Amino acid sequence: MTLIGRAIVAVIFFAALSGLAATHAKAAGEFCPASLYLKPVGNNGTRAALYGFTLNAGAPKTVSAILAFETESSWFSATVPAVAIAPVTRHFIEPDGTHRAQAAWSSPVMYVRFSQPVSLMNAFVLGADGQACPPQPRWALTPKSRGPTTIRDPQYPDTTTLAPQSGDAIITPKPAKALYNTDCAEPFRDASVKAPVPPDYPEPLLHGAQGTVQVLVTINPGGSLADATLFQSSGDINFDNATLRAARETTYQSAVAYCQPVPGSYLFKTTFQ
Repeated sequence: MTLIGRAIVAVIFFAALSGLAATHAKAAGEFCPASLYLKPVGNNGTRAALYGFTLNAGAPKTVSAILAFETESSWFSATVPAVAIAPVTRHFIEPDGTHRAQAAWSSPVMYVRFSQPVSLMNAFVLGADGQACPPQPRWALTPKSRGPTTIRDPQYPDTTTLAPQSGDAIITPKPAKALYNTDCAEPFRDASVKAPVPPDYPEPLLHGAQGTVQVLVTINPGGSLADATLFQSSGDINFDNATLRAARETTYQSAVAYCQPVPGSYLFKTTFQ
């Protein structure tokens, strides 16, 4: 990369948001047939009895799943019968204020209702279509980020937070024994970058061209790259390809959940300006 390229290329890495990037991974980067996106219904606090959720995947399919819920004091599980995951469009606002429509694949909104309000420490797909799914790092209802965040467009509300309608599936979780333990020095850790590789600035475009690219990286439990796919295009194939190459050459550290290495996702973002 030229000296002028180094001066005008900014590389930003931040954790992939739950239910956002995970829904766009190609089959090669999927470690479970479905992932879980979940939010409390009509409640911005830390405790709720009713949660809306969707199952998400990297392609249309029909899946059944067992869900795991860790509360502040106990574990629960719930069985989701076969449900179709179909194409949807999600709308986001980028840090610079621009609107972005993103194709995804999601089930209809379903609900889990606990017998009393609970504070969820974690929730994830435990198994889908008979396949054991890896545990997931604990999440927050407001995901943390290590860089500028992409948010949902408020003109398109998150339907998982809306009250159920007649005919919507409402599942009652059942108490379960503790599924995993946290008896180690580092029970949880997000996937992260160990040695970032900045992209080369395309030589023909050194003067005046700009754009932002996001690449969804999926990481194996050992930290090796499982897959890197274009999540948001800059509109210029030169920028897109340069970022894809850099994402594939970057070295990562795997996530840890309940004291064991697990697959993880990461958004590799480059701004050319």
